[in-house]
Amino acid sequence: MGLTIAIVYTFHRMRSPRLDLDYRLVILGSLLPDIIDKPIGYVIFQKYYENGWIYGHTLLFSVVLLILSYSIATKYSVLGFSSLLHLIEDGVVTYMPGTFFWPLLGWNFSKNGEFTSKWIEYTISSLYTDHYIQITEVAGLTVISYLILRHRLYVKSNLIAFIKNGKLIDK
Repeated sequence: MGLTIAIVYTFHRMRSPRLDLDYRLVILGSLLPDIIDKPIGYVIFQKYYENGWIYGHTLLFSVVLLILSYSIATKYSVLGFSSLLHLIEDGVVTYMPGTFFWPLLGWNFSKNGEFTSKWIEYTISSLYTDHYIQITEVAGLTVISYLILRHRLYVKSNLIAFIKNGKLIDK
Protein backbone atom coordinates (compact mmCIF):
# COMPACT_ATOMS: atom_id res chain seq x y z
CA MET A 1 0.00 0.00 0.00
CA GLY A 2 2.80 2.43 0.89
CA LEU A 3 4.54 2.19 -2.48
CA THR A 4 1.25 2.58 -4.33
CA ILE A 5 0.51 5.71 -2.31
CA ALA A 6 4.04 6.99 -3.03
CA ILE A 7 3.67 6.49 -6.78
CA VAL A 8 0.21 8.09 -6.92
CA TYR A 9 1.25 10.93 -4.57
CA THR A 10 4.37 11.72 -6.64
CA PHE A 11 2.48 11.57 -9.93
CA HIS A 12 -0.32 13.71 -8.49
CA ARG A 13 2.10 16.36 -7.20
CA MET A 14 4.17 16.47 -10.40
CA ARG A 15 1.57 16.11 -13.12
CA SER A 16 -1.80 17.26 -11.88
CA PRO A 17 -1.78 18.94 -8.46
CA ARG A 18 -5.19 20.51 -9.08
CA LEU A 19 -6.81 17.12 -9.64
CA ASP A 20 -9.34 16.35 -6.93
CA LEU A 21 -7.71 13.11 -5.73
CA ASP A 22 -9.28 10.96 -3.02
CA TYR A 23 -6.53 9.01 -1.27
CA ARG A 24 -9.11 6.73 0.32
CA LEU A 25 -9.61 5.31 -3.18
CA VAL A 26 -5.85 4.84 -3.53
CA ILE A 27 -5.79 2.89 -0.26
CA LEU A 28 -8.83 0.82 -1.24
CA GLY A 29 -7.46 0.10 -4.72
CA SER A 30 -4.09 -0.94 -3.34
CA LEU A 31 -5.75 -3.41 -0.95
CA LEU A 32 -8.64 -4.59 -3.14
CA PRO A 33 -6.91 -7.56 -4.85
CA ASP A 34 -6.04 -9.01 -1.43
CA ILE A 35 -9.44 -8.15 0.06
CA ILE A 36 -11.03 -10.20 -2.72
CA ASP A 37 -8.56 -13.05 -3.18
CA LYS A 38 -7.32 -13.93 0.30
CA PRO A 39 -10.74 -14.88 1.71
CA ILE A 40 -11.73 -16.74 -1.49
CA GLY A 41 -8.44 -18.57 -2.05
CA TYR A 42 -7.38 -19.26 1.52
CA VAL A 43 -10.66 -19.60 3.43
CA ILE A 44 -13.89 -20.02 1.47
CA PHE A 45 -12.61 -22.21 -1.40
CA GLN A 46 -9.22 -23.24 0.02
CA LYS A 47 -9.37 -26.84 -1.22
CA TYR A 48 -10.25 -25.71 -4.75
CA TYR A 49 -7.88 -22.76 -5.22
CA GLU A 50 -5.11 -23.15 -2.61
CA ASN A 51 -3.94 -19.71 -3.70
CA GLY A 52 -4.29 -16.09 -2.57
CA TRP A 53 -3.60 -14.72 -6.04
CA ILE A 54 -6.69 -15.40 -8.13
CA TYR A 55 -9.33 -13.16 -9.73
CA GLY A 56 -8.36 -9.89 -8.02
CA HIS A 57 -4.73 -10.40 -9.07
CA THR A 58 -5.47 -10.56 -12.79
CA LEU A 59 -4.80 -7.89 -15.36
CA LEU A 60 -8.39 -8.37 -16.51
CA PHE A 61 -9.72 -7.40 -13.07
CA SER A 62 -7.60 -4.24 -12.91
CA VAL A 63 -8.45 -3.18 -16.46
CA VAL A 64 -12.20 -3.75 -15.94
CA LEU A 65 -12.00 -1.87 -12.62
CA LEU A 66 -10.12 0.97 -14.33
CA ILE A 67 -12.67 1.20 -17.14
CA LEU A 68 -15.67 1.03 -14.80
CA SER A 69 -14.27 3.53 -12.32
CA TYR A 70 -13.22 5.91 -15.11
CA SER A 71 -16.68 5.67 -16.71
CA ILE A 72 -18.29 6.72 -13.42
CA ALA A 73 -15.99 9.72 -13.02
CA THR A 74 -12.38 10.42 -13.98
CA LYS A 75 -11.40 10.96 -10.35
CA TYR A 76 -12.40 7.35 -9.54
CA SER A 77 -9.97 5.89 -12.09
CA VAL A 78 -7.29 5.94 -9.37
CA LEU A 79 -9.08 2.90 -7.91
CA GLY A 80 -8.22 0.74 -10.94
CA PHE A 81 -4.78 2.28 -11.30
CA SER A 82 -3.95 1.53 -7.64
CA SER A 83 -5.17 -2.03 -8.07
CA LEU A 84 -2.88 -2.48 -11.07
CA LEU A 85 0.07 -1.06 -9.12
CA HIS A 86 -0.64 -3.63 -6.40
CA LEU A 87 -0.22 -6.44 -8.94
CA ILE A 88 3.04 -5.01 -10.23
CA GLU A 89 4.40 -4.54 -6.70
CA ASP A 90 3.39 -8.10 -5.76
CA GLY A 91 5.31 -9.39 -8.78
CA VAL A 92 2.33 -11.38 -10.06
CA VAL A 93 3.47 -11.03 -13.68
CA THR A 94 6.86 -12.52 -12.74
CA TYR A 95 5.89 -15.21 -10.23
CA MET A 96 2.49 -16.25 -11.62
CA PRO A 97 2.06 -15.02 -15.20
CA GLY A 98 -0.81 -17.48 -15.68
CA THR A 99 -2.73 -15.61 -13.00
CA PHE A 100 -1.75 -12.15 -14.23
CA PHE A 101 -2.81 -12.86 -17.80
CA TRP A 102 -5.85 -14.98 -16.86
CA PRO A 103 -7.78 -16.18 -18.89
CA LEU A 104 -5.44 -15.61 -21.88
CA LEU A 105 -3.02 -18.32 -20.70
CA GLY A 106 -5.68 -20.71 -19.44
CA TRP A 107 -8.71 -20.89 -17.19
CA ASN A 108 -7.10 -22.48 -14.13
CA PHE A 109 -5.12 -20.80 -11.38
CA SER A 110 -1.90 -22.30 -10.04
CA LYS A 111 -2.08 -23.99 -6.66
CA ASN A 112 0.43 -23.24 -3.95
CA GLY A 113 -0.13 -26.43 -1.94
CA GLU A 114 1.76 -26.33 1.35
CA PHE A 115 2.06 -22.53 1.20
CA THR A 116 -1.72 -22.22 1.43
CA SER A 117 -2.05 -23.98 4.75
CA LYS A 118 0.73 -21.88 6.24
CA TRP A 119 0.34 -18.57 4.42
CA ILE A 120 0.27 -16.44 7.58
CA GLU A 121 3.46 -18.07 8.87
CA TYR A 122 5.07 -17.71 5.44
CA THR A 123 4.14 -14.04 5.21
CA ILE A 124 5.55 -13.28 8.65
CA SER A 125 8.75 -15.28 8.06
CA SER A 126 9.30 -13.59 4.69
CA LEU A 127 9.50 -10.25 6.51
CA TYR A 128 12.64 -11.63 8.15
CA THR A 129 14.15 -13.57 5.24
CA ASP A 130 13.15 -12.01 1.89
CA HIS A 131 15.18 -8.88 1.11
CA TYR A 132 12.77 -7.68 -1.58
CA ILE A 133 9.88 -7.79 0.88
CA GLN A 134 11.98 -6.11 3.57
CA ILE A 135 12.96 -3.25 1.27
CA THR A 136 9.48 -2.68 -0.13
CA GLU A 137 7.80 -2.87 3.28
CA VAL A 138 10.30 -0.43 4.85
CA ALA A 139 9.91 1.90 1.86
CA GLY A 140 6.12 1.74 2.14
CA LEU A 141 6.21 2.37 5.88
CA THR A 142 8.58 5.30 5.30
CA VAL A 143 6.19 6.85 2.77
CA ILE A 144 3.19 6.45 5.05
CA SER A 145 5.15 7.92 7.98
CA TYR A 146 6.26 10.85 5.84
CA LEU A 147 2.70 11.61 4.74
CA ILE A 148 1.39 11.36 8.30
CA LEU A 149 4.03 13.87 9.44
CA ARG A 150 3.87 16.15 6.39
CA HIS A 151 0.11 16.45 6.46
CA ARG A 152 -0.09 16.31 10.27
CA LEU A 153 -2.47 13.35 10.29
CA TYR A 154 -1.44 12.73 13.90
CA VAL A 155 -3.63 15.72 14.77
CA LYS A 156 -7.13 14.43 15.45
CA SER A 157 -8.92 17.09 13.39
CA ASN A 158 -6.65 16.50 10.38
CA LEU A 159 -7.11 12.74 10.61
CA ILE A 160 -10.89 13.10 10.83
CA ALA A 161 -10.87 15.46 7.84
CA PHE A 162 -8.81 12.93 5.86
CA ILE A 163 -11.17 10.10 6.78
CA LYS A 164 -14.17 12.21 5.72
CA ASN A 165 -12.83 13.57 2.40
CA GLY A 166 -9.69 11.59 1.50
CA LYS A 167 -7.64 14.73 0.86
CA LEU A 168 -4.06 15.33 1.97
CA ILE A 169 -4.09 19.01 2.90
CA ASP A 170 -0.82 20.90 3.23
CA LYS A 171 -0.66 22.56 6.61
